[in-house]
Amino acid sequence: METASSLQLACEHALTQFRLAESARVDFKAGGRRIEFAITRDQWLEACEPLFLELLEMITLALETANIAPERIRHALLFGMPTRLDVVRRRLAERLNPEVSWVTIDRTDIARGAAACVAGELPGRGEIPLPPQPSTCHDLGLLVIDSQGRRRIRPVIPRGTLIPARTSRPLAPGNVSKQNLMLVESSTWRENAWRSLGSHWIATEPGSAKLELMFEVDTDGRLVVRGRDPQTGTIERLAARPQPTIDDDELNPWAEWVAEVLPTPKRSQSSPR
Repeated sequence: METASSLQLACEHALTQFRLAESARVDFKAGGRRIEFAITRDQWLEACEPLFLELLEMITLALETANIAPERIRHALLFGMPTRLDVVRRRLAERLNPEVSWVTIDRTDIARGAAACVAGELPGRGEIPLPPQPSTCHDLGLLVIDSQGRRRIRPVIPRGTLIPARTSRPLAPGNVSKQNLMLVESSTWRENAWRSLGSHWIATEPGSAKLELMFEVDTDGRLVVRGRDPQTGTIERLAARPQPTIDDDELNPWAEWVAEVLPTPKRSQSSPR
């Protein structure tokens, strides 16, 4: 961890040098010894070319999905030292309006935004307003295996659905007493990359009626899955997937961090009648 931190700081320092010079020196410690080498801006750009191409592809897809012509983009928010280099901005302008105005965002802005997101999910922070028309940021689906043993993804809630979002899917009982319900979500901006959120073992009886699975993404962006027995009408809420990574004892430190980063919300005073 110490080596990685030292290398990161050295690379960030080199990026700062690239703003004024054609080359920079990277100097860091690893394994108890000092490593130092020089790198030119052109070498760095060549190494980053695959990342630039992927970023430009992401920009193109975002514009096409939103049905927005590039020339309509008047302002672009930029974060990170590489985006302060003129050569990087010229590459970005290839897919945007050449007359676009660049707005640089620093780490404190990101911290305040992250704090606002955390605050929205903490108990007792109802004064944090939700963004206009919040939506799901991942595709949600089920991993199913067909009769020939092939795995495929069955979509449940697509990315960009306004929340709270609700839908349901029937679960056929089949010939087994238990079925494995595997929940997945898109892991990158590409549509063919998925990751598992976890699984549930659902008790089913051969020959019984289809079980109704109800899926909901609530206003906090959490996925809630319920099972409804069509014969009895009983609804059972399944355990959260993935398992929460924060417990009640950790809520106070997060709340203190939010209070430190975010300004105290101003409450409107009602005018006297």
